[in-house]
Amino acid sequence: MSAVAEAELPVILVVEDDPEALDQRTDLLSTLRSAPIGKPSEDEAREVILELSVDLVLTDIRLGTPQDDRSGIDLARYVKSIYPDLPVIGYSARVADNELSPAEKEVFDEVWPKNLDYMQIEELMQRCRSLAAAHQEVRRAATWELFLKSEMFDMRTIPTAASDVLPNLSEQDEEILSLVAKGRSPRQIAEQLEIEEDDLYRFVSWVLEELPPEPNGETMDDVHGRHGSHPADSSELVEFERLYGPFSPPDDEG
Repeated sequence: MSAVAEAELPVILVVEDDPEALDQRTDLLSTLRSAPIGKPSEDEAREVILELSVDLVLTDIRLGTPQDDRSGIDLARYVKSIYPDLPVIGYSARVADNELSPAEKEVFDEVWPKNLDYMQIEELMQRCRSLAAAHQEVRRAATWELFLKSEMFDMRTIPTAASDVLPNLSEQDEEILSLVAKGRSPRQIAEQLEIEEDDLYRFVSWVLEELPPEPNGETMDDVHGRHGSHPADSSELVEFERLYGPFSPPDDEG
């Protein structure tokens, strides 16, 4: 596969103003097959949200010195305003769960109590990794549907269009796009070319991002609005994965 098909891990944005705690959480997440990004402030976290594809946000609720600081809640509201299906978990060593109002709690998918011991912190990191991986699969399913089922592209022209925009494709990359244009399923392509479906998805996603849509075709937002915007509740994400798998999007009735 080409360089764009390197292993992709679920991306977890960790927002924590304490440098030691930030390092601890990102280090733990790195050992759990995830790609953590650590930021110390709400403003820096917002920049990441706008620039990168993130699968979960883990944020301290109090990100500043003042006793009444609740900028982690402001960050959660911001995230949910643009990506309602993106899981957001809040925690704090200085703000107890019972100190938050129902309105403040509802912007998070989960709120963990303060003063966690090491075992509980490790449990929290495991939870973050699990939810992030589930969200990643939802995102992948929507992207795959956009590529194969929407009117964003004329599938017959995909190989030619990709060759024009991406001149350095390998022979295998070109073969993949030829099979996609013929309507082969992800599993059929992976089995025929003896490649991993994960690698296939990553390559197709990269092509999708590089090619302009057909005139009057659907956009990524259109498809996510129809099929990809699920509440980031863990049970719903797990159920989505159970029903559709990593690469099988909902049918027209689902």
